[in-house]
Amino acid sequence: MMHTLRSLALTLLLCLGLAACGGGNKAADAFISDFEKMVVSTEAKANGKPTAADVQALGQQAAELGQKAASMQSSQPWSAEQVKRYTELSQRFSAATTKMVTNAAK
Repeated sequence: MMHTLRSLALTLLLCLGLAACGGGNKAADAFISDFEKMVVSTEAKANGKPTAADVQALGQQAAELGQKAASMQSSQPWSAEQVKRYTELSQRFSAATTKMVTNAAK
């Protein structure tokens, strides 16, 4: 399960790298906003008592976002601010997923 979450996080980061140049776009803003909601939710669950079902649901959500990120790689380039915001969220997501998986295993 941990391997899957790490793979998905890397997929999101790689897709960002492909879209990281240019002036930004509204589709990227919407995607980043959706990702931020997922990060906040994951952080809240990670700080509680996550279950195996929570981890499984997170894996599915991350897979869906990863697919969306991959489809965006051919869209308009992202602005530097969008790249910065996405990178910060990715770091938070990685920390929260690690904590969530660890806490669910207890």
